[in-house]
Amino acid sequence: MPLIHLKTKRLEYKFEITQKYNLIIGDSGKGKTTLIKTLKDLLDEPSAGTLDGYKQIKTSIDLRLEDLTNLTDYVFLIDEFSEILKLKDISSVMENSQNYFVIISRDETLGFKSISLDCVYEMHASGKFHELRQAYKIPEKMFAVDGIICEDSKSGYQFIKDRFGNLVSVDYAKSHLEDKTGGKSKFAEYLNSFKSDSHLCLVFDRSAIGYDYHKILNSIHQNKLNVCMIDWDSFEYYILQSPVFNKRVPEPMDMYESKEKLATFMLSELINYKKTSLTKCLKKDFCKKCIDSSCEYRHIESKDLLLYWKLDCLLNKNSSKVLSMNVF
Repeated sequence: MPLIHLKTKRLEYKFEITQKYNLIIGDSGKGKTTLIKTLKDLLDEPSAGTLDGYKQIKTSIDLRLEDLTNLTDYVFLIDEFSEILKLKDISSVMENSQNYFVIISRDETLGFKSISLDCVYEMHASGKFHELRQAYKIPEKMFAVDGIICEDSKSGYQFIKDRFGNLVSVDYAKSHLEDKTGGKSKFAEYLNSFKSDSHLCLVFDRSAIGYDYHKILNSIHQNKLNVCMIDWDSFEYYILQSPVFNKRVPEPMDMYESKEKLATFMLSELINYKKTSLTKCLKKDFCKKCIDSSCEYRHIESKDLLLYWKLDCLLNKNSSKVLSMNVF
């Protein structure tokens, strides 16, 4: 992964890029814009300091649209006010670009791409030295809840509903009652419909919630909700790591949109998986007689092998409530 370390007489920055999309947030005066200007000066005049680690870098000061398509394996540092981000088709261009992106923003209103919560950073300074630290830490405490709310109506929600629907209320974030799809951008709005002091468990894909997490936190605070969270990287990632498949999902390189897309591709290679509808072998009444005789997972002996790690702590066999456990 790209490691960037630049140093001048006045300033020093050191950080690593772990995925394709990265976001640096925070108030003014933290050194975010200065990073772009300092890097641009250093690229133009190498004698002004040192640039160690990754050398294929361009900033939004001199970035052109064709750079996103013609260059590969570059790190692009882009300020939120860049004209590049205002282009109509920029989302698809970035998706097809085999490069890394670091968006520098004062807030998180640039929600046109899915971004991992692990890739949302704040700038921290100690003297002239600046580094990036993850902006958010998911609370670890788990407790008994009145309902589970999933990100959308796709396979992850169907998996939760299939296993816990008879124990507790299970729903997905929606903008209105007739909303059949839901989505992470609707999470914050949906939380406004709950009474204060409600006890809820939120389930979302960590690999894509980065732009929306701050709005979710604001809704929780404003509505005085009691919330615990299950933040699997993605549902597909969670299933791949289960004892059934025991597959490791590597960090996605610049050609992958996110860890979620990489995990979805890997799971689809193993079983007949689709995001929109939960495949039979992942349901509680799993497929004992798979029509695909070549499927090595067609004789899964125990459905509980898929209930491991975070979800295992939610299953209470002795009551109609969810277990109160401090597991994460």
